[in-house]
Amino acid sequence: MYITVPLHGDRRPLPTRNPLAGRLERFWTMLLLLAGLCSAPRLLAQGLQVEDTKPVPLLTGSVGFITTFDGGQTHLGPIVTPVVLVPLGQRWLFETRIDLESDLTQVPGESGFHGKLEKNVDYAQLDFIVNRYMTVTAGRFLTPFNIYNERLYPVWIRNLQTDPLILPIGIGPSNASNGAMVRGGFKARPGMDVNYAVYFSALTTTNYVDAARFAGGRAGVFVRKTRLEFGGSFSTLAAGQPQQRVWVSRYLGTIPCSSRAARRVRALF
Repeated sequence: MYITVPLHGDRRPLPTRNPLAGRLERFWTMLLLLAGLCSAPRLLAQGLQVEDTKPVPLLTGSVGFITTFDGGQTHLGPIVTPVVLVPLGQRWLFETRIDLESDLTQVPGESGFHGKLEKNVDYAQLDFIVNRYMTVTAGRFLTPFNIYNERLYPVWIRNLQTDPLILPIGIGPSNASNGAMVRGGFKARPGMDVNYAVYFSALTTTNYVDAARFAGGRAGVFVRKTRLEFGGSFSTLAAGQPQQRVWVSRYLGTIPCSSRAARRVRALF
């Protein structure tokens, strides 16, 4: 905005800055400056690397109540499984899970249900993440024989009230091993992933952390398009008697229909 002031001897208009325009210019300058300051933390956060984040310990777990009937007798099975995760830096992780459960039944001549509390350390292991393809584990870990023991056993995951008959085969007396394990996975080709696990367990007779002496491994292939996973497990006991089992697991995603429920089929043999 300009105004003209006529001068003697010069009839050309002399432009003069309006004070209001200067105020508006300073206002927009300050507004842009504040906008830049507000967006600076967001830009800085986007530029942070993964190494700058600090993992924190985690306490979680699950609670379940299973009811079964055996010969007309009712069995009540409360289960409590606390889980603790403690990261140690960027590559180390300590994790443990304790299993507290009981089998409550009615005793003749007494009222109510009675039972004994069973305690067991499912795993207490220290993991070292070598890279994105390999992790080394030492301590007490779930025996990676077949897939039910590791993936489907927790009460908040499994769909079956009782364990499958094949579960005790190849995993030892307590479903866990005391020793070392190397596991990981990698992409074999586009749309196909390979996972593996190799382990060794030492003989342990201590209560709550008992384990058998054996060695074994597992390898599987997961096809993303069909959501089909298949693989095999191998375990050799201390006596030298091999136990070979092959497991197949098929996952079907949401069927194109009105129902949103996903259909899943799992098979162990």
